[in-house]
Amino acid sequence: MSGLLQSIRNPRDLRQVPIARLPHLAIELREHILRRFAMKDAYLKSALGMADLTVALHHVFDFAHDKLVFDLAHQAAAHLVLTRGKSENGNSLDERPLPVSPGDEREPYDHFFSLHPGTAVSKALGIAQASGNDSKTVAVIGDGAVVSGVALEALNNGHGLDSNTLVILNDNEMSVSKVVGAMGEYLAKVRAGKTYNELKKDAHKILQSIPIIGTGLDKAAEQLKDAVSKALVPGSIFEKLGPRYFGPVDGHNVGHLVQLMNEIKDQEGFNLLHVITRRDERVDSDHERLVFPVASVAEDEDVDADLVRGIEFERQGEDPWNDVFAHSLLRVAEEDEAIRVLLLAAPDVRGIGKASSQFESKLPGRVFDMQVNEQHGVAFAAGLAHAGLKPVIVSPASVIQRAQDQIFQEIALSGLPVVLALCYAGLIDARAGLYHGIQDIALLRAMPGIDMMSPRDGRELDLMFDMALQSSGPSVLRISHSFAPDADRLYDEQQELVRGRPEILRRGSDMAIFALGSLVYSAMEAADLLAAKGLEATVINARFAKPLDAEFLESMLDEHTIVFTLEEHAIAGGYGSAILELAARERLGAGKIVPIGVPKGAVSRLSRMRLLRRMGLDRQGLADRMVHEYRRHVRSPNR
Repeated sequence: MSGLLQSIRNPRDLRQVPIARLPHLAIELREHILRRFAMKDAYLKSALGMADLTVALHHVFDFAHDKLVFDLAHQAAAHLVLTRGKSENGNSLDERPLPVSPGDEREPYDHFFSLHPGTAVSKALGIAQASGNDSKTVAVIGDGAVVSGVALEALNNGHGLDSNTLVILNDNEMSVSKVVGAMGEYLAKVRAGKTYNELKKDAHKILQSIPIIGTGLDKAAEQLKDAVSKALVPGSIFEKLGPRYFGPVDGHNVGHLVQLMNEIKDQEGFNLLHVITRRDERVDSDHERLVFPVASVAEDEDVDADLVRGIEFERQGEDPWNDVFAHSLLRVAEEDEAIRVLLLAAPDVRGIGKASSQFESKLPGRVFDMQVNEQHGVAFAAGLAHAGLKPVIVSPASVIQRAQDQIFQEIALSGLPVVLALCYAGLIDARAGLYHGIQDIALLRAMPGIDMMSPRDGRELDLMFDMALQSSGPSVLRISHSFAPDADRLYDEQQELVRGRPEILRRGSDMAIFALGSLVYSAMEAADLLAAKGLEATVINARFAKPLDAEFLESMLDEHTIVFTLEEHAIAGGYGSAILELAARERLGAGKIVPIGVPKGAVSRLSRMRLLRRMGLDRQGLADRMVHEYRRHVRSPNR
């Protein structure tokens, strides 16, 4: 790092930089982000587009006193560089990690870094209420997020609050993906025209020239004039919702941004500044990376290889689970005209892999792009099911909680046949804990009438998909991350898929291992290691997290010294918890059951491979844990 950026020791230093030099600082900032940060291309392009806006924000506001809330983590990349300065030992920014994650905020400059869009305005309004009017709270939200229900609720509610809040609508015409629906079209029209304030002046001049409502009339005429002005001007929808609107303005004209922000800074109340930025198109990766939209500094060169390939115990095949699932979904959809596909979240994190571009062409009129409007998407699916169609909702497991209310009220209570295909279930190659799908079983299994299935391989996924679509009620399919087992790795034994019934893959007398989904093959490999130590294990493909087979569990408890449950899910509330509850309820000897899964606490930002190793969920870690627990149980069976 060199030049102006190197001289910034503290964000307050930016206030001393002449406005004429700020664009040069933004250029250096973009070069630094491009060189040092690792994130998906679409997010990196958007992050680079934020550089000028971020420089202007820090030149005008003092965020050690004022408050800054980012809606998405990648938006904060430029902010992170400007606020980190030098480390205590004098190392430069080039040598320091710059992760972005909830709970990772460094006071006093960081307040919230969300990893799923739509909540920045709500959080900013809350901060402003608590902070009073002696400081300004600034929220940065993208055009893709501002259309979400929670963002619109916040804009509507903010009008009635006594808060000193500025919302920055960062409009880069596509956010990280194309903005769909009426709001996307509306923003495009606003972008194409004059600025809101210019059009206000034009409308005012036009009205002044009309004799009936010209100058010199009473207050009623003035109110009418204002109403007609707003009706003629793009951007008025935001003022209808609540905030006073400014823009749209060029997000790369730093001087103009500084001037306008200085004017807004002195205005109390609820304001919205519409800024047009451009995505930096210099980003051009030569491969598709299996990482999520988290801004973090690039690690060593081996990391990419780990992310894409994994290691032997994890990589059971050549095809990513996303591609296997997409193939299965296309198969059933082409066979049944009643199927409708609803896609939640941004396109690159939906879980349908490289086949995403094929869905619209192969299923014309049957694919609905809901993006980050999860609540609406699930309720919409309920309407489809009520009308006799067969909706399949495709969503990352980690974001489905956004629609938990609708799943419960609109689907579960009504017993509607909706399939929830939760991709990225379990641990993933992420640089932030939010995207790990390790809470969905706990969130959904208590809901009435929902079946929850998790396949061990692609062949079983096809069977489960068929079962889910034939069900008279709601079903959940948990689709793992990483790679699905190849055909030559599949275990020949394939017992009939019966609702709630597990499948025995291997027989042993010492212990029983109930493995769910992604850990079935690891359990089989761990059983080989156990056999080498003289312990024989029965390995059970659990198949279902709900419903459970009480008679089957009773027989396994009767026949074995100890029973393990394995899952890529939080232990609290997960599959193991469900087994323990069943054993306790049926008086089956719950003391013999040892649940193994993701331990409590935040999950580190590591590759899935490293997380599995660290948590002891790889074959060697599982075998070691089981030997320890078996010997411990044999020594004190009544503990």
